[in-house]
Amino acid sequence: MSPIPSRENSNKNSIAESSANQHAEDRKRRDSHIEGRAALSILNTVPPVPISLHDNTESGSYLGREEDLVAEEGKVWCKNCTIGDPSIISGYNGGKYTLWTIELFTTRGTIIKIRRRYNDFGRLRTKLADKYGGITYILEIPPGTYFYQDRFSPRFLEERRRALEYWLNSIVLNPALASTPEVKYFVLRKKY
Repeated sequence: MSPIPSRENSNKNSIAESSANQHAEDRKRRDSHIEGRAALSILNTVPPVPISLHDNTESGSYLGREEDLVAEEGKVWCKNCTIGDPSIISGYNGGKYTLWTIELFTTRGTIIKIRRRYNDFGRLRTKLADKYGGITYILEIPPGTYFYQDRFSPRFLEERRRALEYWLNSIVLNPALASTPEVKYFVLRKKY
């Protein structure tokens, strides 16, 4: 008569098989992890490819070039100028300031995007008034804030945005001012 395997023996065998399978899987994972680490160390010795930014929009938006600001005598190089929503930036020493994004639509079909602070508009206005005030009328920029005004409230920022946009259009659409070195500098420099 053949012995009948007991239930206890079959459980021990299945546990032993399961444990052996688990050890084999752990060994495979550890070996693949070590191989992966070796591959990563090789990658660390390869220098990264330099990052470059390309604007692939159909509008051709970019920082301007000198040739975009060229116009025939007595004509302007800009068709329109818009100022978008402001960005409020935290500056040094806990102070904040507003940065305005400006889009200038040129007669060549390109869009020049720049960012300027309120003070940049004031500096441009001062330079233009000093040099060209006798030739053409130059509007005042919108007034600064009073100490009791919240200069970051949405209502105030929208009023200032509209006033700055109107003022800048009065400059870039004026043939006597649009091609001046001061306006070109304001438009073409990363920081004014």
